Amino acid sequence: MEKDRARQELRALLAGPAAGFAALSGDEFFAALKQACQDGTANPALIADCERRIMSGEAGPRELHQMLFMLFAASDRHAWAGVRTLALAAAGQVPGAAVAVVGLEAQRLGVAPMQVTESAADGGFTATASLERDGARVEGKAGYGGSKKTARQAAALSLLAALTDVAVPADDDPPAAPRDFPDDPGLRPSDLESWLDYQVARPSPDPELATAVGPGKLTARSVYLLLFEADPRGWAGARAAAWETLVSTPVMAGGVLSMYSQARGWPTARYLETGERSALAFLPAPDGLVVGVPTRAATAKAAGRRGPGAAA
Repeated sequence: MEKDRARQELRALLAGPAAGFAALSGDEFFAALKQACQDGTANPALIADCERRIMSGEAGPRELHQMLFMLFAASDRHAWAGVRTLALAAAGQVPGAAVAVVGLEAQRLGVAPMQVTESAADGGFTATASLERDGARVEGKAGYGGSKKTARQAAALSLLAALTDVAVPADDDPPAAPRDFPDDPGLRPSDLESWLDYQVARPSPDPELATAVGPGKLTARSVYLLLFEADPRGWAGARAAAWETLVSTPVMAGGVLSMYSQARGWPTARYLETGERSALAFLPAPDGLVVGVPTRAATAKAAGRRGPGAAA
């Protein structure tokens, strides 16, 4: 019932030619965009807001993926052509975005991650990216860059152009390499979480996006994925960042531990006050209780928040 009501509200919003999409939050906007894609709706106000969000940098890999791939089959492709062209350009300019968008498409298709071949060339590097789709391998043009990261980003951008049939400037030439990666690729926490959902089963993270994993960028689910699902050897640096996040934000610990127990079908963590301002957490596991060390805090409630971290 709730889903039906939400869908009706979105359709009512999309039916208004002058709807105020700019006032929507990121998640609300994404829900409206998804509904428009599903219904084949080409609302002029939504199209204008898509362009605005791309130009302002508000559209992350999640939104760019929706615009590039879900609008591909839209009944009125002409109306969305400008949005898709801008989305491809944005994927090439934001460090890490093209790789992340291809990763989301691979996840949607249920296929292996993007494959990249690299080699040194002319004082820099060249890379070619490909992805399996409908039983065939789609390959982009060679991408060039002063580093492996920028070459792989350029290759991912060319692959996006091939997958989405969106024209790039000077189509006879390889797409221009994006600017060099800063230490922080600039992904939003929600985008980073989506990437981790897809990547965490791999032995190690893609080097293009590994630098995005750091304190201040991790949601509770991202912390859970890194601490409990990632390979401790290949993901050592990212797991250290996750632990640092948990230590600095102990209120997150309860949610992280809850995800851990729910994923395994175990009872949730429980808490025991060991003093006026101290508590410990314990988790009933199949092999017996896992018990954290007692933790002191200003209040017993705050101590309980810290307890799960000790148990983890």
